Amino acid sequence: PLATFAEVDLCREFERQGALRDHRWRLTRANARFALCPSYPRALVVPAAVPDETLADAAKWRAKRRLPVLTWYNRESGSPLCRSSQPLSGFGGVCPEDETLLLHVRAACARTTAALRSSIIAPRRDHIPASAFDEVDPPLATQRASASPPVLRICDARPLLNAKANAAIGKGHETISRLGGKSAASLDFLEIPNIHVVNDSFRALREALRGPTAFPDEPAARDAAPEDDLPSVFRALHDSRWLHHVLALLRGADLVAEYSRRGDPVLVHCSDGWDRTAQVCATAQFLLDPFYRTLDGFRVLVEKEFVAFGHMFATRSGVTTQPLAAPWDPAAAYAPPSYPPPPKDLAAQNETAPVFLQFLDAIAQLIAQFPTVAQFDERALAILWSAAYSRTFVNFRHDCERDRALDRRPGPSVWPKLAACTNALYAPAAAPLRPTLALKTLTLCAMYLPHDAPPSPLALLRTKLDREKPPVAAAAADDAGPRADDEDPPEPPRPADSCPPRSSSSSS
Repeated sequence: PLATFAEVDLCREFERQGALRDHRWRLTRANARFALCPSYPRALVVPAAVPDETLADAAKWRAKRRLPVLTWYNRESGSPLCRSSQPLSGFGGVCPEDETLLLHVRAACARTTAALRSSIIAPRRDHIPASAFDEVDPPLATQRASASPPVLRICDARPLLNAKANAAIGKGHETISRLGGKSAASLDFLEIPNIHVVNDSFRALREALRGPTAFPDEPAARDAAPEDDLPSVFRALHDSRWLHHVLALLRGADLVAEYSRRGDPVLVHCSDGWDRTAQVCATAQFLLDPFYRTLDGFRVLVEKEFVAFGHMFATRSGVTTQPLAAPWDPAAAYAPPSYPPPPKDLAAQNETAPVFLQFLDAIAQLIAQFPTVAQFDERALAILWSAAYSRTFVNFRHDCERDRALDRRPGPSVWPKLAACTNALYAPAAAPLRPTLALKTLTLCAMYLPHDAPPSPLALLRTKLDREKPPVAAAAADDAGPRADDEDPPEPPRPADSCPPRSSSSSS
C-alpha cells in the first residue's frame, strides 16, 4: 500500500470520491519512492491510458516536476479536477508527452464513445490504445446523451502579466492551439497575486489593526485608535487590499467550481503549484463537496491539498522544523500566532507568506455568507492559523511528504483540538455553494485580533454613530417601544448583492 505521512489516506479518499471506480483513472506507483516528483505524495491518480513512462517524460516539462494529476473527482458530472505547476514552455516550446497527458485528462471526462473519439485530436490518436474507446458507464457519474466532447478548462491562478513574464525565462503557460483550439480547451487567468504582494498586504493589514506585528523590530500591540482616527484606520484597511486578494481567491475558486458543475475537466496551476493552486483547489472543493464542510472532511481537505501535495508550511511560515520545548497553550489558541523572527537569510525571508491564512480567510467568508453549511465555526480556523506557526504539531512542521518521511519524530496532531469548535446552526446541505462575489459582502475576520484586544475600530465606529444620532431619531426610537436587546440597536436589513459578471482572459 502507498502509505502517506499526512493524516489522510489518499487511496481511501479517492475511493470515496469515486475516481478509483471509474476505469478511466488508475492509481500509479510511479512516485512510491518520490522519484517522479519529490514534493508530491506517494499515491497519485492519473488517466488509466497513460503509462508511467509517459508520466516521467511529462514531469520533466513541468516546474518542480509537478505534473498534472487528479485531486478531486466530481461524482455528479464525472469531471476531474487536476492540479500541476506551470509548463516549461517558454516561447513556443513543445512537449508531446505533456500534451498527451492533458488530452487524456479531457478524454477521461467524455460520457459517450462519440464524445471520446472527437475529444482526441486526429494526429494524437496513435497515442491512445483501442481499449480507451470502449463504451463508458461510470457507476457514479451522471449520464449525458450529448456526444459533444468536454472542454479542458485550464485555470492559471497567476495574473496574465506574470505568466507572460515567466515565459521570458523559459517557463510560461499552455498553448491552446496545441490542445485542439478554443473548441477543445480554454485558458483563464485568475489574477491572484503572488506571495510577495500578499505578504506586503498582510503586513499593511496588521499595521492598520494596530495589533501584534509580524516583525520584532516593529512596535508590539498598541492601544485602540481614538475615535477621531477611525477614518484613517478604515483607509489603511482599504489600502492594505487584503480583502481584495481574498476576493480574487474566491472568484477563482468559484470559476473552477462552475466549470466542474458544467461537466468540464479542470486543470489548476500557478507557478510551482503549491501555493495558489492549493488555495484555489481546496476552496473550490469546499464549494462543491458537502463532505469537506464537516469537521472530518475539512481535515481531509487540508491534509490532502496542503499537507500531502506539498504546500511549504515550514518555508512559508518562517519557522524551523524543531518542535518547541514548551507545550502548546490552548488558552492562546484563538489569538493571532506569535510569529518567529524573520530568517536572517534575505532569500529565505522573501519566501515567507500567509498563504494558508488567506485560504482560511476565504473559508471564513463562505461561512459568514452560509452560516449553516459548515459543521465548524471560525474558532477552528483560528486554531489552525495559530497551530501553523506553533512548531508543536506534526501537521505543519515540514514542506512536503518526503521531508516528513525522513523526520519520524513523534508529535501531537492539531485536529483533536478542533473537536469542540462545532457550529450550533449546522444543517447539512448537499447543494453546491454559490457565494456572492462582491467586495462589500466580505468582512474582516475576528481572528486577526488578539483575544484580549481592546475594542475594534468597527465597535468604536458604531459607538460613535450612536452618540451622533440626531435627537429626533433618538426620540422616535424611544417611542417605538422596548427592544429585545436593550444595549444594541437593531441592525438595518442588508441589501442583496448581485454577482458582477466575471471577466477572464483566453490565450490561444
